[in-house]
Amino acid sequence: MLEADKLNWIKFCFEKDYTGIHRVVSVVTKDISDDCNSVAMSGNQVFYKIAKADNVITLYYSVDGKKWFLIRHLQFNTSKPIKLGFMAQSPTGKNCKVTFSHITYSTKKIRDPYTGE
Repeated sequence: MLEADKLNWIKFCFEKDYTGIHRVVSVVTKDISDDCNSVAMSGNQVFYKIAKADNVITLYYSVDGKKWFLIRHLQFNTSKPIKLGFMAQSPTGKNCKVTFSHITYSTKKIRDPYTGE
């Protein structure tokens, strides 16, 4: 999750949708939320990459952590510092078990925004 404040944030999610399928989902909130249900996943694991260049945020997913696919490319204009964090939630269930792993941070510039490399 990236957050400038309570009304300006981006959530990059791995969710079970209303049909029971696991899916890559992104939510961009700039006063009003814009949800986007994307790729259906057959397993229960996914890799995510978030890239930022000035006011542009790009979201990628991967099934193996090597080959990246573009999900969303957007402007996120804010003068406030952006906080980055991880969260888990179970809004309609009793609970969920989540493991965050393989977390890295790099200041390297992405040469090709379409491939994430």
